[in-house]
Amino acid sequence: MDLVFGFIFMSIGLYGGFRAFVITRNPEAKKKYPKTTLKALTFFAYFIFISYALIIIVEGIKYLSQL
Repeated sequence: MDLVFGFIFMSIGLYGGFRAFVITRNPEAKKKYPKTTLKALTFFAYFIFISYALIIIVEGIKYLSQL
């Protein structure tokens, strides 16, 4: 059950991060959103990607150390 909820919550975060990344890469977004909003979205996207990458690396090291 913990794995299912973890997967669901990580999927929601990854979707939000990916969506923010896509919005910031759209050339039309510069006209649509203020510059500070685009910077915040870029920070959010990179923060989500980096934090999840660190979680995956740490869990991988834990798993490999049990072998």
